[in-house]
Amino acid sequence: GGDAAPQLYNNNGYQLHLRPYVVGLTPEVNEELNESYLEISILLWTEEIELDWRTGLLRSQHQSLIWRIMTKFSEEFKQTGVFFTNEVLDGVPWEAIVSGNKERLWAFDAAILPVHLFDLYKDFPRDIFSYKDEEIMYVAKKSVWGTEPWHNQRLG
Repeated sequence: GGDAAPQLYNNNGYQLHLRPYVVGLTPEVNEELNESYLEISILLWTEEIELDWRTGLLRSQHQSLIWRIMTKFSEEFKQTGVFFTNEVLDGVPWEAIVSGNKERLWAFDAAILPVHLFDLYKDFPRDIFSYKDEEIMYVAKKSVWGTEPWHNQRLG
């Protein structure tokens, strides 16, 4: 659930509040589901990671940490991908995949998508950085990241 207390994390001299969040979803509660799902999230305080609230641009000192967290999650959880969203859009990309609502598929700031979702995410908006190989697709909103966050991680 969402009752865990935030933990302070030292990110190279910058203090960040992190809070785990876990939710189980079942067909008994959500009739659109054919099977049960588990949402595992790490919540970050927006005011600590955002440089510009108008665009959502992330502070450069936190981008690599966020991308590393996403990469670690993607190594273990390959069913629906890993998404980085703000609090308003939390869960929206997953709901779009499950419900087939294509208008909401791109409601995220970054994603690491497994191969079985490539066809679903083939029509890129113009404001998106992307990279794809045979196994994985990386996607990030230009206005939020400013540069491709994976460049120095997996591809470097």
